Amino acid sequence: MPSDQTWDHVGCLIASTHRVAVCRALADRPGTPGDLGDRTDTTTSSASRAVRQLADAGLAELLVDEERHRGRLYALTDSGRAAYDRAVENDLIDPLCDRPTNP
Repeated sequence: MPSDQTWDHVGCLIASTHRVAVCRALADRPGTPGDLGDRTDTTTSSASRAVRQLADAGLAELLVDEERHRGRLYALTDSGRAAYDRAVENDLIDPLCDRPTNP
């Protein structure tokens, strides 16, 4: 049974279609905000904001030095992977991703 924290992370994830889309992209492979924007059919700034929100929640992490301003590569953390997997298992992700990610 998942911990309460996993469910808290799921709630954070599914509260935003942009976070869901970026998390889904990161579940496939790490990416930069620009790459994530391309892969989620949204703007770089929206993808950047979503990945920062995921990182702030402990669901994603920066893989390069924090001082770096270009080529900032992000990946899911173990907590992010657990939240993503739990959301998929409970059919909480697919319906959200069917909506457009552009505001």
